[in-house]
Amino acid sequence: MRPKNKDQIADILRIANRYKVPISPYGGNSELVGRTQKRNSPRYDWIRGVSTIDEDTLTVRVLAGTTWEELLYELGKKGWTSGPHLHSGPSATIGGSVALCSNGVTGAKYGLVGNQVVGLEVVLPNGDVLKTGSGAHHHVKVLLDMLGERSHCLFIGSHGIFGS
Repeated sequence: MRPKNKDQIADILRIANRYKVPISPYGGNSELVGRTQKRNSPRYDWIRGVSTIDEDTLTVRVLAGTTWEELLYELGKKGWTSGPHLHSGPSATIGGSVALCSNGVTGAKYGLVGNQVVGLEVVLPNGDVLKTGSGAHHHVKVLLDMLGERSHCLFIGSHGIFGS
């Protein structure tokens, strides 16, 4: 399945819950990390794209299915780069890297992928959509720990158990 937006993902998950159908998100389709999935169960592909590059806050809004190669290409147009650079840039997705809290070749300097995340918008397994971190506070331009609330950290390194 290739949903076009988070509302379609939420609908898929609500229907799967109603009929007790196990379903898995995936991105990049590389299967490099052994994921637990029931044989022949349906799965949906993460949505791709760099939504916004905010020069005021030096942040980027990226959709989960976007590969590192795509992100670095878009950032490069502005002369920017990201902290982490993953070895598997052409196939590794941002969503997968956050779900695994991946480490790249520049990890010693910039930290893990999770250290770069200031907020998430997550579709929970029941189909609800949750905004966390600074992304939940549109009126605030100050980012990261300044708001105190860090519930997005529950999803970083969770292997997608809590949402996608």
